[in-house]
Amino acid sequence: MGTVYPPLESLTGKHQPPTEGELLLLKAFQQYLPGDCEIFFQPYLNGDRPDIVILRKGYGAHIVEVKDWNLDYYNVDNQGNWCLTKDKTRIKSPVSQVQCYKDNFYSLHVQGLLEKEIKNKKLYGLVTCSVYFHRSSTSYVNTLLKNNKQKLDDKRESELKHTLLFGNELLQQQQVYRFMNQSKLHSKSDFFDDELYERMRIILKPPYHYLEEGIDIKYTAKQLKLTESIANVKRKIKGVAGAGKSLVLAKRAVNAHIRTGDKVLILTFNITLINYIHDLINNVREGFSWSAFEIINYHEFINSATNNMSLENESEERFDDVNFFNSVSHKTRRYKAILIDEAQDYQEPWFRIIQEHFLADDGEFVVFADEKQNIYQNQLDTDRKVKVPGIPGVWNESMNRPFRYTGRLIAFIKAYQASAFKAKYSLDEFEIPIQSEANIGESVIDYVYLDRTTTPPQIKEKIRQYLKKNMIHPSDTVILNSRIALLREIDYLIRQGNEKTATTFETKEIYDQYCSNGNKESSFKAMLKTVRRNKKRHFMMKTGTMKISTIHSFKGWEIQSAIVIIEPEDCQDEFETEELIYTGLTRARVNLLIINAGNAKYDQIIRQAIG
Repeated sequence: MGTVYPPLESLTGKHQPPTEGELLLLKAFQQYLPGDCEIFFQPYLNGDRPDIVILRKGYGAHIVEVKDWNLDYYNVDNQGNWCLTKDKTRIKSPVSQVQCYKDNFYSLHVQGLLEKEIKNKKLYGLVTCSVYFHRSSTSYVNTLLKNNKQKLDDKRESELKHTLLFGNELLQQQQVYRFMNQSKLHSKSDFFDDELYERMRIILKPPYHYLEEGIDIKYTAKQLKLTESIANVKRKIKGVAGAGKSLVLAKRAVNAHIRTGDKVLILTFNITLINYIHDLINNVREGFSWSAFEIINYHEFINSATNNMSLENESEERFDDVNFFNSVSHKTRRYKAILIDEAQDYQEPWFRIIQEHFLADDGEFVVFADEKQNIYQNQLDTDRKVKVPGIPGVWNESMNRPFRYTGRLIAFIKAYQASAFKAKYSLDEFEIPIQSEANIGESVIDYVYLDRTTTPPQIKEKIRQYLKKNMIHPSDTVILNSRIALLREIDYLIRQGNEKTATTFETKEIYDQYCSNGNKESSFKAMLKTVRRNKKRHFMMKTGTMKISTIHSFKGWEIQSAIVIIEPEDCQDEFETEELIYTGLTRARVNLLIINAGNAKYDQIIRQAIG
């Protein structure tokens, strides 16, 4: 007998109990699958929620999408498009839906799986898929989906080819045995090693966090007040760089879960910030299940909601369309607490979409922001603060004491604001932190101005000399720039010197491999986007290696030593704004090295700030 998580007897009491088809299929799998098969019902995969995932150590994984639909009410044309018969409303193909879950296993959820699959395409077969139609026979399903589909595009033809289709015969013992063979769960795989199995299992069944796993964090009175979770409130909290906004958010998220006993949604814009918030929640001294928190960036959340609700939409409009979820708003998951970090990155419609379609009627909605880090140049309100519709009144600005740094670095940040932001923002009034509260050494700032013809090897050598001279460990260091092309070269040079790195982008080897393969520009860009998204999703601080990242992807993080590289304006893919540079400069806790490779504008601003 297979093992079902959570146990079958607990499912009927769930907020959304299983459908008849889901429950009967779970019972059949539990009864007829081998004892080493683990069967997960609707696991939360940071936004994705597949119906059933089967995991078998040493063999592989299989995803099942269950539909209790009466297929007489649906029409499928010869291009594979699905719609409701009564009004021709387009819906997403269940085949595309389950394949999306599979693709996200590779591109998002399982660390290291995407890069392994790029190097060896056979690994794509480790995860297989099927769709189970409970109210139809297998023969009818095949007739509807596979016959007369001569006009399928390459994507849909591939999806249909690699998706198993079943009707209600699957509930029978012999059919489950056939399912085992067809899903490849009967054949051992050398590729599905113990490490990969454990990585998959931990995302399907998150562990429990015990109180003693946390650390004793000393919050200030102002911070502690802001960690209180309150029902039916909407708050907007402003904090200066380094004031502990994410720290407060993490504690408030745990308190919200304790108050509601329900899942808490934490939204970011920056994908890499997900792991940072996870680490901060891990430090909270409370007991909770990790499944209580959904930490995800906005675009992936909307993508997952679109897929989970079987909505058909391939355009980018869904991210900004307040009415996109209207037809399913009565069925969307409603959260009793939603917290947004780095809210200055959010556009106005996004706040409306989240509140109107995903916030419970008595829900808590809190955003944290710093308009000085508005690196995407989003429109501000009339008070020159971040514009957040749905939350009236003034911002709470009590978080004005930075704990990330002290002394000279605070003076430098204030001077940079005065030089770069005076005409654009209200300058921050920093409350000087108490040295014992900050618990760090005195800040050190180094500034190097180089010729605009400086090469990556020369920059890499400057960094090496700086770390050696100041006895700084590479694992306590991040290298930041706005352009991946330069960072990719520096990363390659550092690794050539047998120094390991953690990056938010592809390696030079993978980039060159795709360039030499003669891929179409569109597929090349799609590959880069997927790889970078995966690298960001699994970018972590505690790697024991040097970190290399764009400023965009490191926003919200902090580290002992930051090296910020500024290039000439004509060398950049996008213009380096004062906000972007400010964001990079405020990542350091103690040591800050600024390498200016020939940008006269920022040479003047930085020299004035250093004094």
